[in-house]
Amino acid sequence: MHNQHLGQFGEKIAKHYLENKHYLFLEKNYRYQKGEVDLICQDLSTNEMVFVEVKTRKNTYVNPLLSVNLKKQHILMKVANNFCVENNISLDVRFDVLVIKVKNKLSLTVNHIDNAFSTHALAYY
Repeated sequence: MHNQHLGQFGEKIAKHYLENKHYLFLEKNYRYQKGEVDLICQDLSTNEMVFVEVKTRKNTYVNPLLSVNLKKQHILMKVANNFCVENNISLDVRFDVLVIKVKNKLSLTVNHIDNAFSTHALAYY
C-alpha cells in the first residue's frame, strides 16, 4: 500500500472510529492556505468542535506523534480558526490525534489522543 493510499485508509478507519464514539462528522481534508486538517467533527458528548490529525503507519520505529510538532500544531490551529470563522462556529475547539498502526487490513490498532495539544501551551511559541 502506497503512503497516499495508507493515509486514505487510515482516515476512513478514523472516521468510523469517531462516529462509533458519537462524534458528528462534518468535513474531511479541509484546506486553508498551505495547511490541511484531516477530519473535522463535533463531539456530541462535550459539544466541542474537534479538529483531528490522523497518523497512519505500517512501521512504528519512530513515534508518529513526533510529526505533530509545534510547526504542525500552528498550521492546524490556523486552519481550524479559518474553518470556524468561515462557518460562524462559536463552540469550544479541541485538537485530537489518532494514531493508526496497520499490520494488514485485518489487523490494526487505534490510539486516540484526546486534546493532544492546547492552544494555551502554544501561546509562547
